[in-house]
Amino acid sequence: MRVISTGRNGMLNATGVEFYRETEQVAIETPTVQLRWMTQPEAGMPVGPFRVYHENDHRPGLKAQLANDDGMWELIEECSLPIMDGAYEQARHRLDYATVPSLEGWSPIDRDAYLDDVVRGRLGEGLRDMLASGQPHYSFAVNPPERFELRALTEGAFAAAADRSSGTWYPWRVALLAAATDPWASLALGFGTATPIGNETLSRYMITAEYEFSGRRLEFADIVDVSYDLPRPHPATGLEARVFQVERGGALDAFGVDVINVMWDRPPHAQDTVGNAASRFACGHAIVRREMYHVEAPVPNPDVFEYLNLRRLQGGGYVPLAAGLAPGNDKLMAVDRIPRRQTSGAPGYHYQIAVGDIFGRWADIAAETIVASPPETPCAPELRSVQLGSDGSLVVEFSWDWKERSPKFIELSGAFRDGLGSGVFGAAFKFEEGAQEPAPVAGVELTALSPLFVPCAFGAEQDAALGSSGTRFYRARTVLDLEFFGVTRRWYEVVGRGQAFMHARELVGFNISPWSAPKSVEVIDPEPPPVPALAASEVPLWASLPDPSGISRVHLSWAPAQGAAGYAVYEASETALLIRLDQPSRETTASLLDRLRVLRGADLAGAPCRTAFRRVNVDLIDATQTSYELELPKGSKVLHLITVVAIGHNNIESAWPATSEGCLAYAVPRLRPPAAPSLEARLEDGKVKLRVEAGADDIGGRISIHRLIGGEGQPEIGWMERLLPAPVEINAAVTLLEDTPPPRPEQHRLWYRAVAWSKEDGGKAILSSASAPSAAVGVLVPGILPDPEIFEWDGSFQPGDIGIVRGRHFRARDLRPAILLERTRPGEVQEGVHVCWAVGFTDTEISFTVPDIPEPGATYQVTVVRGDGVEVVAEDTLIVGGL
Repeated sequence: MRVISTGRNGMLNATGVEFYRETEQVAIETPTVQLRWMTQPEAGMPVGPFRVYHENDHRPGLKAQLANDDGMWELIEECSLPIMDGAYEQARHRLDYATVPSLEGWSPIDRDAYLDDVVRGRLGEGLRDMLASGQPHYSFAVNPPERFELRALTEGAFAAAADRSSGTWYPWRVALLAAATDPWASLALGFGTATPIGNETLSRYMITAEYEFSGRRLEFADIVDVSYDLPRPHPATGLEARVFQVERGGALDAFGVDVINVMWDRPPHAQDTVGNAASRFACGHAIVRREMYHVEAPVPNPDVFEYLNLRRLQGGGYVPLAAGLAPGNDKLMAVDRIPRRQTSGAPGYHYQIAVGDIFGRWADIAAETIVASPPETPCAPELRSVQLGSDGSLVVEFSWDWKERSPKFIELSGAFRDGLGSGVFGAAFKFEEGAQEPAPVAGVELTALSPLFVPCAFGAEQDAALGSSGTRFYRARTVLDLEFFGVTRRWYEVVGRGQAFMHARELVGFNISPWSAPKSVEVIDPEPPPVPALAASEVPLWASLPDPSGISRVHLSWAPAQGAAGYAVYEASETALLIRLDQPSRETTASLLDRLRVLRGADLAGAPCRTAFRRVNVDLIDATQTSYELELPKGSKVLHLITVVAIGHNNIESAWPATSEGCLAYAVPRLRPPAAPSLEARLEDGKVKLRVEAGADDIGGRISIHRLIGGEGQPEIGWMERLLPAPVEINAAVTLLEDTPPPRPEQHRLWYRAVAWSKEDGGKAILSSASAPSAAVGVLVPGILPDPEIFEWDGSFQPGDIGIVRGRHFRARDLRPAILLERTRPGEVQEGVHVCWAVGFTDTEISFTVPDIPEPGATYQVTVVRGDGVEVVAEDTLIVGGL
């Protein structure tokens, strides 16, 4: 029973076409029927030849029914695979009727030579080894491969038939790939046939193949209706070409190879074959390349062209290109490798593509594209390092890649970034053809270096190290005029450029590389910075009072030093300096001035004393900071000499202070507070008399008095005001002071405290300090009534009326002020006094009854008398007019 299994994953697929006459596509001598078929690759090789049947009775029906109707089929041919008996003779007969493509320059094949190579050659041997191995046909590999033959059979689809990394190829995959893409290979390998057309009118054919699975044989079949009007393949679309890379030449100064990827749109997939529809799809390609040449514009040369397709090893002609997918997209791709004839590139290449089917027919050429060949990238030196010493010695290390191109010249140029003064450097090292060493350059010493940067001879010794990459290293030395023009640091920059010998030979000035990115080096003025200026002091300075942990601190400040990168603080104790001077230690109770005088007289910059100074700060104090705080040893009672030095950018310190005044002397001060004084206070004649008694040791110190108005109990001194602007000096054991209480209308209490201040002794580092306050002493002060003041009096009243006096300070607790009226007649002295008591009063007004005074027109004087009637306290006011 025959099984029909067709389609994309079927066991057997066949197609066919009739050729009756010579056309522009195919040259024929005899009308023929061309049949082609393909099997499932995973199924492996059939157990017998493919059989071709022709119908002798046309009947309708399904393929499965017709395939098993033996009465309607006549066996006309058996097509054996290359390793089967009779394969060579059968293939020779089929090739007699093979079609010859009419593409320009696509030369015909020598059938015998080609058949000998395919059937009896390496592919046939690989298939025999495959059968003998007993391994699955699809996975059987041959190692080592015959690479040249393999490329000819599988160019463009290499991965399907071989593994480049392991160097193996698969005979069965190669046979299937060749049969599916090359019309001649399909006939030679037994996957197709070509037979003359006789007088038969029936055009249905059946192809069968037998396979053995698990000891059981199955026969598969496909039925083909052959037609002479089967359409040709679709033309290619979307053709484009890109320069993928330019491979270097195989030797020094050899021309490289342009590697160009030629890509075009992938045609649609063939669906399951129904009739002969699959034959419209491309199975092979022919790509033509023409070089461009210049007339007025780049145009393709019509007379010179070349196929990208490989030539057959035996028999001549070309192999249809089986293209693979381009990486990263859905286009098909072929790779063109064009040896260069010049380094400046070429005007371009013009590509056209033809699409062929398995019968050797070609679609019209409809797609073309042009790609330019780029010039080589300029060759340039690489700057490795630049060094510039403070003496002006310049060292430049650079390299040149000798793997592909030898240099025509290497040029170096250098200058200071700030452009000040001289220091410009330039040197061009020129190489003659074939020379390993450049011509000498005046004033510049050039040394060849090995890859380990060891001086060596020019040429081969530069490549002698293990693992050399072809890069050669050089070191150039020269001396510059170096000045600093008042700045501390300057930047020097070196750039380089070059030209390859091949580029210079091809065209003057061609492909000179641009200047490289600058390589910079910083050079620093070797002169040390000046000594930072400290505020000089001939007497010891005080550090801070010790904190609760006993640590005292010194806050230093100095003027900035030009060109300093930072500062360092040095400190030496009095004890350390006396040891260096071989002098005994001094009593700490001795005068600081006497002790300092000894140190000032020593040579502090000399070797013995210099070693007594220790550097306080480990890290540099930043150049922008001109102050520093350092801690003195806990409990220190000796002098400490401190100085500051500047450090330049080259890590050189400034000179040590030339005189001892460049070092500041510091001592830790102490406090000796006196005992609290005793205080007495009494009120006498409106004054508070104060008596302060201090100890005998406090004479020469000072006393401050603090007062609080009002309040009850013992007030804290912090709430009291200092009575005197400054403390009063203590000249005796008892100090008498007085205080005038501020006037207040009510009775109140004044509180007093006294504080004693000790005498300062700079020679012994004793600071003035305050005693504890005395006990608070209170004084009761009675209220003091202020004198009333009169502003106006309205006296134009008749006797018995109410008069008003306006002013202030009229009320004094519960005492009532009185109104005293004095009348004076014209030309007379005071005659009498009339008193009238106030009717009512406030702080600012007093009302009274006008007395019965019978003499209008007299002048009166009004006086406000304090309520107690004892003292006249108001200013007189003259009233003009009568009552």
